[in-house]
Amino acid sequence: MNDYMIMTDGAADIPAEKMDDKNLIVIPMIFKIKDIAYEHYQDFRDMGSDEFYSGMKRGSLPAPEPIKKEKYIEEFDRISYISAYREDFRKAARLQMKRQRSSGVNIRKQR
Repeated sequence: MNDYMIMTDGAADIPAEKMDDKNLIVIPMIFKIKDIAYEHYQDFRDMGSDEFYSGMKRGSLPAPEPIKKEKYIEEFDRISYISAYREDFRKAARLQMKRQRSSGVNIRKQR
């Protein structure tokens, strides 16, 4: 378990397979095409890359929108919750280890 988290937006050049990393938070960029809002993720879950680029060739140009500050606040709150949960987990694990040592339980791997 790492003691850090990385937060970035959807414009970052991060491979889609890294999106499942629990220490990485990617806030999607918002863009509109013909008044329909899409969220841009690295795995193109809202709109496929073929559809996106073929639309551009037909003249449907995307209009990016800034990420609202409320979205950043929401994500920071989520990180705070995750961090607090991790610290509670660490404290519980340390307490359990102390209990095992004090009760004489051998916590080493048995052969």
